[in-house]
Amino acid sequence: MLGLFDRGYPRNRSVAAALRSAGVGVDVAHRKVWEKLRVHESPWVGFWARGYLGVRVLWAMISLLPEAVWKARRCDVIWVGFPGHTDVPLAGLIGKLTGRPVVFDAFISWYDSAVRDRKLFPKKSWTARLLRFWDYWSCKLSDRVVVDTPEHAMFFRRLFHVRKSKMVALPVGVDEGVFRSEVGAVGGEGPTDGIRGLRVLQYAEYTPLHGGEWVLEAARLLAERGVAVAIEMVGDQGPWTERLKERMAAMGLKNVRWSDYVPERELVEKIAGADVVLGVFGDTAKARRVVPNKVVQGLAMGRCVLTAATPAVRRELAVGVEVAGCAPGSGAELADAIAALTGDVELRRSIAAAGRKRFEASFSTAALGAVLERELEQLVAVRERARGLRRGVGVEVE
Repeated sequence: MLGLFDRGYPRNRSVAAALRSAGVGVDVAHRKVWEKLRVHESPWVGFWARGYLGVRVLWAMISLLPEAVWKARRCDVIWVGFPGHTDVPLAGLIGKLTGRPVVFDAFISWYDSAVRDRKLFPKKSWTARLLRFWDYWSCKLSDRVVVDTPEHAMFFRRLFHVRKSKMVALPVGVDEGVFRSEVGAVGGEGPTDGIRGLRVLQYAEYTPLHGGEWVLEAARLLAERGVAVAIEMVGDQGPWTERLKERMAAMGLKNVRWSDYVPERELVEKIAGADVVLGVFGDTAKARRVVPNKVVQGLAMGRCVLTAATPAVRRELAVGVEVAGCAPGSGAELADAIAALTGDVELRRSIAAAGRKRFEASFSTAALGAVLERELEQLVAVRERARGLRRGVGVEVE
């Protein structure tokens, strides 16, 4: 994996594990930049912040260049990890110098996330135009562009004019060494710890995608109905998180507890202790295109997952069988779904068990490895035919 990608991000970890599981050679050329930025939108806010970030990126690229060229010569494919939009020009240059194809794991669009979903910048601002251009140019310079769902692939094709033959849909995966079903017995109930009612968990950065406001509205409605639930919301720092905390306090909710950012190890314990793990409920275009990390992590750990029944979710999962669902952007429907799960232990266990089976078939390390092996073999074969060469498959990743 080449570039300034975030080594700790779930996408990069699951891709690396999937490649290894398929027997693909793994190597890395990397410099730290994004790992140090916990709040993802903060680097873009303010002229000086963006300038400083640009200098850091440029210096990291210069220092990385000799190592990247040397390692790329030993590989068959250059993989640009997430976030790698700033890395693609360097990867493209090295690809030209060494004759290696470039695979860009775009995963998401910078423009879509910052402008359309989070609304950090007006659509006609120079920053928005720059982000859109960067998305377009990164895809243009790559031989393959990887996203998480077919819906996202269609979005990239329409907005950035990426050829269908360049797009690859690779589902979200997990680090199976961390998110293990043995931690929370499949279909089992979390420990009570003296807590009355169903234990419900949502964790997120809390942007419009996640729909935290609908979780609070559902909690209010459940309290009015006398449905016993204990909802825990785990949120990272950021403007949306602060607004939700203020809203929760103003609503005077007694059945919701807020926890700030927790280490991954503690988060896994919280998932294992939950009866129901919540996905995303935002009624946004991006929410309709994704199957988020938290949904797949909940499935991997054998928990009953409840999320908005979006087109992407319905494509990948049987709603009502492998995952519980409700309409997006509706606190009332979310409350109804939680109430139904509260009164039916067997339904929760059945959904959790079926969801775990679906994880193994579609989202596991082995399943993702098979997809990657097939796609990379095809890519290398095309390049070899063009160059008249025959070699084995190896990939520069971590």
